[in-house]
Amino acid sequence: MDMLISQSSLEGMLPASQSKWALHRMIFCCALAEEPSIITVNDLSGDIYGALDTVNRFGGAVMPVSEREYRITPIWANKAESPVIYARESGTFLRFIIPVAAALFDSFEIRCAAAVPPYSPIMKQMEEHGCVCAYKEGAMRFTGRLKGGDFTLAGNTGGRFLSGLLFALPLLEEDSKVSFTSTLQTGGYVDMTLETAEKYGVRIYKDGTGYFVKGGQKYIKPFDIEKLSVEGDWSGAAFWLAAGAFCGDVCCGDLSMRSSQPDKEIVPLLASMGADIRADSRTSSVFALKSPLHGIDVDCSAIPDLVPVLAVVMSVAKGNSMIRNISWLRHKESDRIRALHHNLSLMGAKVTEYDDALGFTGVKQLKGATVDSFGDHRIAMAMAIAGSFARGQTVLKNADAVRKSYPRFYYDFKQLGGIIEEIRER
Repeated sequence: MDMLISQSSLEGMLPASQSKWALHRMIFCCALAEEPSIITVNDLSGDIYGALDTVNRFGGAVMPVSEREYRITPIWANKAESPVIYARESGTFLRFIIPVAAALFDSFEIRCAAAVPPYSPIMKQMEEHGCVCAYKEGAMRFTGRLKGGDFTLAGNTGGRFLSGLLFALPLLEEDSKVSFTSTLQTGGYVDMTLETAEKYGVRIYKDGTGYFVKGGQKYIKPFDIEKLSVEGDWSGAAFWLAAGAFCGDVCCGDLSMRSSQPDKEIVPLLASMGADIRADSRTSSVFALKSPLHGIDVDCSAIPDLVPVLAVVMSVAKGNSMIRNISWLRHKESDRIRALHHNLSLMGAKVTEYDDALGFTGVKQLKGATVDSFGDHRIAMAMAIAGSFARGQTVLKNADAVRKSYPRFYYDFKQLGGIIEEIRER
């Protein structure tokens, strides 16, 4: 699907979509608990569909009880023997699921799209703790149950793998310790994991060197919660707040500054660029008002998902900007550094690509062009925002990539006054 985007001002009020990160974690806990739970899923994205499908493949059950509510029956009553899991293109899901499945099953297979490569730190950790992996293109076969003990990881290990490991370790018989050889870069995502696990009665202790996990724990459904709610998504809201700061006044609801989501950093980052942006704790709303923006120099190693929208804003912010320490973006759904450089250059931006950075000299206005999402949901969303900034019209190819994480993105785009239409073949 291709989209035609015309210049417009995005203005108005919009509730944030559900946090994919929080929803993933909640689904895992529901599947591992001892009693069924009802969870609200506002948007059934590709990533969340994969998580719910895996609950079924593990031996649990997912049944719709209303248009947006699902009853999740835990896996224990009908636990599978050697499940085959379909990760599709979800890197988050893949890295979450490997340690959890290794703690539950003597053998399992994960099938994934070619866009998600084998993740070598996972392979090494599995082998060192009782699990052997043999893989070929598109599939990984694990044999041997994961065992507890001492785990040593680099500080730049992805928070998704670490989260999956921390969800898995309480299920093992042995106690475990996770230590780091350098400073942990993805602490916010891991804090979300600890908070969710604690709601289900699982304690993971954090100290100055890493995490200690007592073995033999059980996930227990919170007795005082009938239906589980999921917090708003800062990653998706960042696109609207950035658009509001540059070309219109936008208010996003269902956002908490108390959240552990690292992408709430969009608020101080836009403020440092000169944006008039404010958070109202009483209404859980964030307001971004049109402001003259200037360039900044920012280390995005801990907030990689903000890079696409920051790149768009920096393209039109006065002066020079730099986004640093983003080399691992080359291994996302696309090479995001290359994709951003390619697309924004076509739109007239002055952008320089480095091995692990992007540099910008702001231009007064972008121009319409034909750009490509490269099958990457965050590149698609960023280019849609860029198209609303740009003079004339922009053609966004492979625009349906947003289905992976934010199926309602174009609907919300229109709700804020964006002008966008599907290009139909004649």
